[in-house]
Amino acid sequence: RLRVSHGLDTGDYVGDFTRPQRGDEVIAPVLDSDSSFAVLLKYTATLKEKSKEKSKSNSSTGSGTLASRAESSCSLQLAILYSDAMGNRRIRIHTVMPVIASTLPDVFRNADVEAVFSIMAKQAAKAVIIEGKPLSHIRTALIEKCVHILFVYRRYCTSSGAPGQLILPEALKLLPVLLLGFAKSHALCAQPNSAVSQACIPGDERAAALFNIVSFSPDQMNRYVYPKVYSLHDLSNFAGVSYP
Repeated sequence: RLRVSHGLDTGDYVGDFTRPQRGDEVIAPVLDSDSSFAVLLKYTATLKEKSKEKSKSNSSTGSGTLASRAESSCSLQLAILYSDAMGNRRIRIHTVMPVIASTLPDVFRNADVEAVFSIMAKQAAKAVIIEGKPLSHIRTALIEKCVHILFVYRRYCTSSGAPGQLILPEALKLLPVLLLGFAKSHALCAQPNSAVSQACIPGDERAAALFNIVSFSPDQMNRYVYPKVYSLHDLSNFAGVSYP
């Protein structure tokens, strides 16, 4: 269960689990080190940011850093109740205190492109699996969402440049590349016109890809659509040879 501070509320949960009819709990049969799920947060009230005058006063008087950070951040606490391999009941708690951003440039400057892309991909996979939306609509929606993000940055966060110049936020400059790779993956790629074409994606492979995306971590999702490339011409003679 995820608990949030005043001014925030939990929205949509996306992941490989089930939700009860009531409450905010998440029920999963098995969790391991590779398990992952995403939670969207929504605003219910204005979050208060610590004033600069109060920050200077705290630093000059030598007050506690934790109290100063609590005044300028919100709190998120995730509690997991589970049974280990020996059958013992345990509880694990994760608490984070992200700093509040009051301006759009701060939001774009501190954005995590892997987390943003992972949530977008999980929502797309959920829309296909649960809501049954056509893949063409999902690809179009992802492109429109990416264009909207870049449009907001271009209009409200930059003041220089030609009208037709493409300006990307530094933290999200790889988002279009990741979305393009996702659109060409087995999960969302369009089927060829010919059903006997070698490029045709079998239904079971597409279904497996969609269900894997729902449970992928941000790092796994990044490597799935943007795999690492290694040069082969300069490898040593022992590369690829297993040791005895």
